[in-house]
Amino acid sequence: MTIPPKGRRPMATMTEVAKLAGVAQTTVSFVLNGKATERGIPEKTVERVLQAADRLNYVPNSMARSLRSQRSRTVGVLFAHFRDDWADHLMQGIREEFESAGYVSLVAVHRLDGELERKEIQMLLERQVEAVLAIPNVAGRDNYSLLRGLGIPLVFLGDTLDEMPEANYVAWDAAEATRTAIEYLRDIGRRRVAFLGWDYPRPFIRVRYASYRETLSEAGLEFNEAWTAVVPTDDPAKLGLGGPDVAALERIFQDPHNRPDALFASGGSLSVNALATLRRLGL
Repeated sequence: MTIPPKGRRPMATMTEVAKLAGVAQTTVSFVLNGKATERGIPEKTVERVLQAADRLNYVPNSMARSLRSQRSRTVGVLFAHFRDDWADHLMQGIREEFESAGYVSLVAVHRLDGELERKEIQMLLERQVEAVLAIPNVAGRDNYSLLRGLGIPLVFLGDTLDEMPEANYVAWDAAEATRTAIEYLRDIGRRRVAFLGWDYPRPFIRVRYASYRETLSEAGLEFNEAWTAVVPTDDPAKLGLGGPDVAALERIFQDPHNRPDALFASGGSLSVNALATLRRLGL
């Protein structure tokens, strides 16, 4: 017998639902797993089972179900942080796909820390996740190799890693996105475009700066080293509120006689912080 935590009522079992509904336990299983029609169970019986389950606040035992089916129907999702709403947008799409396929997600955060990510992945493995979606962490290569060695599917989100060219990933065309932004600024008459980006060794982060330089040249726009800045990502909590991105913007825009007339920020949280900083500077 399992003794529930103090102050917590024991959870109802399928046997108790069957007893209250006056049916066999297999009937309860068929009803609660959506197989009533397939098994020819009368509608009145289905209603009786559902009412009994509702009355007892029955919650299916997913662990027991996983043992029987050898499937957890769970996918781990590893984010770097939750500072901006990109994670929320991703989870909205992930949830829509998972719900239609009968999957659920377990969300964790690695904060670009390899050791923290190792612990989070261990937690996901203990819960028998069937796959992992991850914002790639340069310090996490060994962690990803572990997953692949165990035969667990891994997909990177938003970028990839130079050291793992074989890895699957889903990302936008960073070069084309940057080109579109710079050409738009040119088309509205901006000629001195500054750059604010991340200092982090991932392919598509580097591509944004390279595309910025290339598009400026093709568009006949001025490039000025003093108008560019890359900020570290080792601690996302340091961004904004006087962090390295704010200091970089203050440097770029400090000279009223030689300042940019536009800014390309290559990340969501960088953009939000940039707007607040420029507003404070009166721009």
